[in-house]
Amino acid sequence: GGYQNGKSSNPSIDTEQAELVPQRAPVTAKTIDSRDDNSPRILGGDELRKADQAALERLDSYSNDEKLSARLAEFESRYVRPYNPAKKVCHQEWKEDQQGSQSLVEVCRDVYQFPRHEYFSFSDDVLEQLAYAEPLAAVIMAERTASSDPIKSLGYSVHASALSGKPGPLLGAAWGAFNWSSKDSSTRVTTDTLYTHLALIKVAGAMGDLDAQMYERPKRLADLPINEAAVDQREVELKKALVRTQMTVTGSSSLKEVFGV
Repeated sequence: GGYQNGKSSNPSIDTEQAELVPQRAPVTAKTIDSRDDNSPRILGGDELRKADQAALERLDSYSNDEKLSARLAEFESRYVRPYNPAKKVCHQEWKEDQQGSQSLVEVCRDVYQFPRHEYFSFSDDVLEQLAYAEPLAAVIMAERTASSDPIKSLGYSVHASALSGKPGPLLGAAWGAFNWSSKDSSTRVTTDTLYTHLALIKVAGAMGDLDAQMYERPKRLADLPINEAAVDQREVELKKALVRTQMTVTGSSSLKEVFGV
């Protein structure tokens, strides 16, 4: 199960391609940098630096919270990625297309409170080699492949959770590669996406994640013909894949004891 020696070795999930009713239309992002009269404002270099500084100051005030230690401990018990809050800073730039026409586009980037781990700058080829033994490398690869290859992404997520014993990578997959609710109205959601999403949350709950344990299905799922037995079977397959990967790579059987499989 998971990710083995540079290749995805995924749980044997029976993919059902039956389509479900789409749930919601896409949300249109609101332009952040605009005047009251809605005319665009271009940020210069100094303003961009000030915007970054303002974002970091907001993060500093957040980090000075007296409950930070408890929050940090809780975060690290769930997630593989390092604790590093970020603020999204956006501005507008003039862009020229191939025909020479110029238009204003919104450009956003994340400003992080702390220096990012070096793995985030590594190429896919390097991360693939590291992913077998390094959970963070597997998490980053899971995120990078979430859109282009959800099944491969799932393999990386399973591998990261198996190595670390943490539910975070599974939740990342549930709300990333298999986030059925992010589909826009032009895309019909398959049972594979929805059932895997639900199974991932159940497994994360079994690993002790409180948010996953308290997860309540949205009301808009109530009228869908969900095959609960299929979701349960997918949960079992994911658990077996996690146990196999953990025992093979680390020699530990802690997840086998947690799941009772």
